[in-house]
Amino acid sequence: MFDLGVFRGHSFDVPVIAVGNLRVGGTGKTPAIIALLAMVPSKFHLAVLSRGYGRSTNGWFEVATDSEADQTGDEPVLIKQSHPDADVAVMENRVKGIERLLGKDPKPEVVLLDDAMQHRWVKPGHLILLTAYHQRYSSDYLLPMGRLREHRSAAARADTILVTKCPLGLSPSERRMIKDELGPKEHQEVCFSYEEYPGLVELSTGNQVEWKTFTADQALLVTGIADPSTLLLFLEDKVQSLEHIAFRDHQDFTESDMERILSQFRMMQGETTLVLTTEKDAQRIAKWMQNEKFASLPVYVVLHRMQWFEKDREIIEKRLNGFIKAYSGNDSLH
Repeated sequence: MFDLGVFRGHSFDVPVIAVGNLRVGGTGKTPAIIALLAMVPSKFHLAVLSRGYGRSTNGWFEVATDSEADQTGDEPVLIKQSHPDADVAVMENRVKGIERLLGKDPKPEVVLLDDAMQHRWVKPGHLILLTAYHQRYSSDYLLPMGRLREHRSAAARADTILVTKCPLGLSPSERRMIKDELGPKEHQEVCFSYEEYPGLVELSTGNQVEWKTFTADQALLVTGIADPSTLLLFLEDKVQSLEHIAFRDHQDFTESDMERILSQFRMMQGETTLVLTTEKDAQRIAKWMQNEKFASLPVYVVLHRMQWFEKDREIIEKRLNGFIKAYSGNDSLH
C-alpha cells in the first residue's frame, strides 16, 4: 500500500535518519546507532526513538542511563548509556513518538530511528540499510524459507547500504564483488564496517579489564543475541577452552536460566574459569547478581563497538553532513 501510494509516510521538519534491515536480527543495528550518534557533530542536540522490543511497558517511555531493560528493552539502555546527552525514548507508534520528542525543550535537531526499515508511517530523510557480511540479504530468502522480513527488492528504498561485521582485512576486490552482488541503485552508496571488542568489564564491580591482562583457561559464554558468530570467532583466540550457552535473541533471563548457567559453570574445572556475556545480555543478567544464589558468578561483559574503515567513515560523514545541512542551513557542520 505504501509502494502504491495508498498509504503515505509522515515527514518532519528535522532530519530523521532511520537504521534498519531486511533480515530478522543479527546485523548490528544498535552498534550502528551508537556509531552514528558519535559521528553527528556535538553541537546538534540528538534524539533516538526505538520501539523497545521485549519491554514490559507500553506506549511512551523516556530512557535514563539507569533504566531497567524490562522497562525499555535492552538496546535503548545501551544507546542512552553510550550517549547520555541524547534524548532516548521508546514508543510503538513512531509518528507520535517523534512528535513527543519534538515537543521537548530543548527540541532535538537530529532524530535517529532504530529498526525502522519496515515502519513506513515515518518517511525518513535518510535510510541506512544494514546487512551482515556473512549473511547478506542478496543471497537470502523470505521467511520461512530464509530469514528476510521483506523481499530483497525493498533494498531500493535505502539511501545507504552498510555491510557490517566485515573481516578486518577486507580487500578491494572483495569490496567490488560485494557491491556487484548487492547491485546498488544510482542514488545509493555501499559502505563497510567491522566489529571491535576493546575490552571487558567485571559486572559486579564495573572494573574494566584490557585483553592484554585478561587470563582465563576456560570461559562460559552466555548470549541472547541473534548472531554470536563474530564474537565466538574473536574469543577463540582469547580463551583456551570456550563453552557457549546460546539463548534466543532478547532473552529475558529467568531464575531457571540462571540456574542452568550456574550449573554448567560449576562443571567447568579450570583454575581460572569465567562467565562472559554481551553488553546487551548484561542488562538482563545484572538483576540476578543481587540474588545470593548467583552473586558468586564471575561475570565479565565483553565490550563491543562497530568501527568504520577510514574510507567508509569519510563517505558516511559526507553523506550525513550534506543531508543534515539541507535542514540546518549551516555551511559547515564541523
